Amino acid sequence: MSSMSYLGIGSGMDMNTILDALLKAKAKPLEALATQHNKAVLAQDSWTSIGADLQSLLGYLDELRAPMTYRPSKASSSDDKVATATIGSSLQPGTSYSIRVQQLASSQSMYSRKVEANATLGGSGTLTLSSANDPNLALSVNYASDMKLTDLAKAINDAAAAKVKETGGKLFVQASVVDNRLVLSGTESGSSGGFNVADSAGQNSAIGSWTLASGVAYTEASSVSGNIPGNWSNTISLTTANGAIISVQVAVGDNMESLVEKLNQQYKSVTGDNRAAVHLGQNANGGSSLRFDSAIITNASGVGTISPTKYSGQDAVLNVNGVAVRSSTNEVSAIEGMKLTLKETGSTTLTVESATDDVVSAVKDFVNKFNSVYSDLKTRMENTLPTTIGTSPENMQVLIDSRDPLYGDSSMRGLVRDMQEMFFYIGTTGTFRTLSSLGIDTDREGKITLDEARLRKAVDSDAEGVANFFRGVAKVNEDGTESSVERTGGFANSSDTLLKRYTNQASGIVELQKTYYMRMQESYNQQINRMKEYLSREEETLMRKFSAADTAMARANEQYSRMQGLLSGLSTPSNNSVMSMFGM
Repeated sequence: MSSMSYLGIGSGMDMNTILDALLKAKAKPLEALATQHNKAVLAQDSWTSIGADLQSLLGYLDELRAPMTYRPSKASSSDDKVATATIGSSLQPGTSYSIRVQQLASSQSMYSRKVEANATLGGSGTLTLSSANDPNLALSVNYASDMKLTDLAKAINDAAAAKVKETGGKLFVQASVVDNRLVLSGTESGSSGGFNVADSAGQNSAIGSWTLASGVAYTEASSVSGNIPGNWSNTISLTTANGAIISVQVAVGDNMESLVEKLNQQYKSVTGDNRAAVHLGQNANGGSSLRFDSAIITNASGVGTISPTKYSGQDAVLNVNGVAVRSSTNEVSAIEGMKLTLKETGSTTLTVESATDDVVSAVKDFVNKFNSVYSDLKTRMENTLPTTIGTSPENMQVLIDSRDPLYGDSSMRGLVRDMQEMFFYIGTTGTFRTLSSLGIDTDREGKITLDEARLRKAVDSDAEGVANFFRGVAKVNEDGTESSVERTGGFANSSDTLLKRYTNQASGIVELQKTYYMRMQESYNQQINRMKEYLSREEETLMRKFSAADTAMARANEQYSRMQGLLSGLSTPSNNSVMSMFGM
């Protein structure tokens, strides 16, 4: 308070200290308001945290409701970069399949000549596109000299979409612009899913001759089975894109598989790249041939000339337990009860396993998350200091201040109570009616305990019964059939409904509480601002009063000093003789 530094000069009193004490006493309510405001902020933050925890808990309930959690078996892949699989209920655990992917299915792709960026075509003509599978989808698109590639691509896509709408057929081609070239891409993969393109203006048109896009490169080996043929060189050398040389010896007894392994091991050793540079492919004659990654290998000697395969559309080629399989797509249903998804060339083993672990894992994750959320809520409701610290007013205030901002909150108590009631759920049908029958119990503190052995036994004995307990049973339609979507009852559904009373974004209790404490903060802010204005006025008033008092005291002191001077003068000897003259 520098503005008060002059107070007391006239009176000689420490009026600044007195004024500070008075202002601090008047500011006590402001401190209380600030404390209440901070508690409202912390309470809102607490409800935000609780809401996030409840949303996370709902996610674990979703796992308990997911159909895939209760599948009787699943397929694991020794290399899921090559292929993965989903299976039905007909395959028994323990079955395995050796998969060798030789070639992935691809769709046809063609491109035009390259033009300057944003340049017009400079010529006119008509493109005629036709599907190899459906002649009814044939379409013609006229182009003019003032059109750009983007204009032509749009015209082709619009015409193709209109033809699909007209005929009810399937879209067979899409146009785009890549590197200032018009690219036509087939929408169906496989050797039979291609398309044809004709240009009325001929090879020297504005578009230029059409070229099949290049794919990977193969050797010229026409047919290789068993060991490497004798007409191949004893040494095979490859040059990578960065100039590294890979060289391996072809030994007696080497076959295509062992040669691929040697080449890839040498490639990884030389370049440090863990990708496979060489794959085993199948050529047009049905024989095995080496397949090189065209982005890695630039030249090869000893195995014939490398030439790019054209993207005219090709089937997926694979071997399943020794059986050759071809597919027009990379989603292959060659194994009864299993759907393969091919991702890249290579080998993998698919093994059918029991999915009991999935159920146990889903339940365990839910139990752990529930206990974490429940413990947090219970902690918020309890004193954080023992009552043995004493009951003096000072100690009790320490205890009160240490409590969580939601201590005593009625909505918090309601949430804890509802979470406890979740475990009173009783199923209406099936083998399992209670959580306890599945090895899930609650202790005195309200936490959940899980006996994994009992849960595994329940799943192994009646997986469908366990699923029905958590997911509910399928709803029966009017025609007597069971719904594949709607289910009634179920612990997870019941718990989900209960928790969403709190997490609903529009009307949930968490949002309502957050809004309540936010409004409390606004109210406290208003009161704090009013209190600050009041204190500012009080300070000005007291300053005037103290200044006036200081001035009055200064004048009084001055008068007192003058009086003392007069009195002192009257007491001198000369004055005494004068006073004696008057008989004084």
